[in-house]
Amino acid sequence: MALAVAAASTAAALSEAKARLEEAEVESQWEIGQAKAQEALRLASDALVAARRASDAETKVTALEFVVRAQMHLGDLFAANLAATDELAMIRRIGDTGAEAKVVQLLSEVQIARGDYAGAADGLQKALTLHKDSGDAAGQAKTLEMLAGAKLAARKPSDALTPAQDALRLFAEMGDKEGEERAMRTVNMVFAEKNQLDKAPGRPQALQALKDLATAVDERDSQRWTGAMEELTRTGAYTQKDVDGVVSSALEKDRAMSATFLEDQGIVARGGGAPELHMKEANKTIQYINFRLGGLNYGPRFRCLRAYKGMVQGKEDTLHALCCLQVSDQAEDWETQLQFHPGILDGMLQSGSAYSL
Repeated sequence: MALAVAAASTAAALSEAKARLEEAEVESQWEIGQAKAQEALRLASDALVAARRASDAETKVTALEFVVRAQMHLGDLFAANLAATDELAMIRRIGDTGAEAKVVQLLSEVQIARGDYAGAADGLQKALTLHKDSGDAAGQAKTLEMLAGAKLAARKPSDALTPAQDALRLFAEMGDKEGEERAMRTVNMVFAEKNQLDKAPGRPQALQALKDLATAVDERDSQRWTGAMEELTRTGAYTQKDVDGVVSSALEKDRAMSATFLEDQGIVARGGGAPELHMKEANKTIQYINFRLGGLNYGPRFRCLRAYKGMVQGKEDTLHALCCLQVSDQAEDWETQLQFHPGILDGMLQSGSAYSL
């Protein structure tokens, strides 16, 4: 009876941790998102301890996943790497190959986030062998998908093609439509990276989406623009040059009206040629992870970047940044009275340097 109650309590904690983590990932306010991630971390950590005591391997792996993802969201990649590494050592002593394969995959995700693509690829190859030995087709497909992604991130598209195609085949054999769509996108991205878009299976859909983009500009249809961009992103069978061509053509037809419409979509262009100003919105969590990897471990009171956009303008690649800086809610009363808070002053430098990270 006691074991059943403990298992139910652990399951409830994991369910709550998952909910908090999902909320954190979509939360627009940084402090609230961090607080939700902290709560997810606490709940998942407690569940992990309980799962260890109960020798429940499946629950343990799930709890570890939430612990690691929460730590990654909080920007603590070192802690995420340590948690996965420690658990992996314990699992290997037990000899649970299924759990080992899953934790190796999780550790590889952390390594990819840290930029250690070679280490991630080595781990994923080991996980693939474990999944093959146990006959886990779903595990093989997921591992191959991750391996292809790691190779792409390392700018090795030729090495990414085979695992991407193998993942696509396995997902199709299992009838996993979502996995098949993801793998297809990866295959398309590989051919795009190799400058062989004519071989990309999704190129016809991408070309249609580009036509829809052009129509959206001509008709000043924001909804159609958004839909076309989503479809284009879904296929992965395009390059920035494709989008620039659509924009340039629109500007040649009606520079003033097209420029106004494009500006409303987050793209500003001048001169009738290709866009001279590209804007991208940066994820706050990712920015502070990158700062940490570069050796700058900012505490809560110096994480002042909120909404942030980086821009490159003109042929000289002049850098600009637009951001919102806000003193942390954790600041003491005397800090809020300062005309120029040290965190705000440093945040001004962060906003400029973040674009190049």
